[in-house]
Amino acid sequence: MNIDSLLKLPEHLQIILASGYLGYCLSRSGYRYKERQDQLFYGVIVFGLIGYAVFLEAQSFLGIFWLSAGISVVASILSGIFWRKLGKEYTDKFLHWAAITNEDGIPSVWLRLTQDTTIAPTQISVSLKNGSRLNCNDVQAFAGKPVPLFYTDDDGNIALYVTSRTNVDGTVTEMNQIVDSDFGSRVTFIPKEEIARVAIRYLKK
Repeated sequence: MNIDSLLKLPEHLQIILASGYLGYCLSRSGYRYKERQDQLFYGVIVFGLIGYAVFLEAQSFLGIFWLSAGISVVASILSGIFWRKLGKEYTDKFLHWAAITNEDGIPSVWLRLTQDTTIAPTQISVSLKNGSRLNCNDVQAFAGKPVPLFYTDDDGNIALYVTSRTNVDGTVTEMNQIVDSDFGSRVTFIPKEEIARVAIRYLKK
């Protein structure tokens, strides 16, 4: 659907789709890899209906369409944030406690490890297919750098502050000038094709 078709829809549908999409995107932030179309559709409807209910309530008090529409969008956004931060976590815990399911809706183990905001990485070791290993011995030391901590994508590529390299013969080479006062911080891009294994240490926040 293009923007012209969207603007031709009835106003209540525009509110549902716009507010629902924003709310859903926030509720699934970081977990949308390989997202199915039905997940997107029903997610937009659920958060859109929340926004539309708030719109009707605001409209009955304010009587100003665009102000009420703006409030409905904010309501959907806050609903999405609440679900992403707390709602999903506690719903999953309840389902596990009630012996209903252990499934959490996260599409891959890699996303579970990298998108869980309740854990903090402390050390990362990336073993390469050539037998060497790249290490970041203190991930949290780079929290305030241009690329905070480390970076990864859905394909499994990694950008890492390499503090040491374990060579094929087992010797360790310490990396110097990772952070330079004149030129900034040095990030190493590691393509997934070169990666054999990744080990990450975490602390619970």
